[in-house]
Amino acid sequence: MSSNLDFISSLNYATMQINRHAAALLLLFGTIGNLLNICVLTERSFQQNPCSIYLSWSSITSLIFIWSGFLTRVLQGYNVNWPNENAIACKIRQLFLNVTWPMGIWCLVGANIDRYFCSHSSITLRQFSTNQMAKRFILGIFVLFLLLFIEVVYCFEGSIPNVPVLCYGRNIPCRLYKDWAA
Repeated sequence: MSSNLDFISSLNYATMQINRHAAALLLLFGTIGNLLNICVLTERSFQQNPCSIYLSWSSITSLIFIWSGFLTRVLQGYNVNWPNENAIACKIRQLFLNVTWPMGIWCLVGANIDRYFCSHSSITLRQFSTNQMAKRFILGIFVLFLLLFIEVVYCFEGSIPNVPVLCYGRNIPCRLYKDWAA
């Protein structure tokens, strides 16, 4: 019995150390990389290229995702759980995570589609590679994912008893919707 408790205690300690150090490193390097991307892609020479709009927005949303996700992991490593226990912070964090993750991915998809349009032999398809089209695409996916994940405002609560994590869906239908939507 004592060996089981020692094993569980060592697993908890290892988890705490991973949350402290690995998440902090990911937070640091992810922030530096995304900030450098944003600095380079927002220079005047790139502003006429629609692909740079997609890539800069991918970096912006990735930066928001990293800070809303990994910061709470780092804080959990030091036993600071208020972002997960506070109902409002829980909802805002979940909404940011659920909207920015697919936004970052779909901005990369938009950049690939733009490169296809830009290099196509058809003049009609090349006309889709514009800054205005890039801004419309980004706005469209933002609205889509915001509408898809707005349920977080109702469904997620902090400090629900008998659940695996502190910030969790309040009932079974909310948890099922979250699992299917994500």
